[in-house]
Amino acid sequence: MTALLCSATDDGFVIGADGMRQRTDGSVRLDAQKVFPLQTDGVDLACGWAGIVGNDLVEFAAVTKKAFGITATQSKHPCDYIENLVETVHRSIPGNFWPVFHPTGKELTLVIFAGYFKGEPILSKFQLAASMGRPEHLEGCRGVVPVTGSETVFQEFKPRAYKIKSLEHSREFVEDYIRECSERRGIEPDCAGIGGHIHIAQITPDGFSWLIEPKTGE
Repeated sequence: MTALLCSATDDGFVIGADGMRQRTDGSVRLDAQKVFPLQTDGVDLACGWAGIVGNDLVEFAAVTKKAFGITATQSKHPCDYIENLVETVHRSIPGNFWPVFHPTGKELTLVIFAGYFKGEPILSKFQLAASMGRPEHLEGCRGVVPVTGSETVFQEFKPRAYKIKSLEHSREFVEDYIRECSERRGIEPDCAGIGGHIHIAQITPDGFSWLIEPKTGE
């Protein structure tokens, strides 16, 4: 499980995640990076992954960076650009990944993109599986978008979401939510697997910046 949360305001986006990840050999690392910058001329995005995000065959973060580099920016609308990016990512994943890691079709790999395309704000999330649905576009919205984590904890935090007025409030909300999920790891079933180093990014019309840097560049 990953605690991945994005908060959108009129001034920009704040997105963060925990750092716990179980490797394929069963060992656990506490400094995994789950939020990544994607930047080129006219495009400033943060990308956050959660769920089953890789194995010895494929690492979704690396696939996304490669897809981002070859996705044309001639699109006129942010939704068109993100949809092209998503489709490129999906085509880049080896077909033999799905039977092993998504055998029932119920396991989810989730991703969120938040940022700006040619000055226009965009917030989009989608799930990957052997048969991928279309991305859910949330561009231009205000509020908090939980991608994954603890529904129990989020419901407790939800009243605070309506009071967010600034990027600083967003940063506090995102960090507090992830930390609370981590602290309840042995208490709430949907907090299992959440913990480690929290890393948080901010995306504004001026670009991407780290508020809390990841400990690793993986």
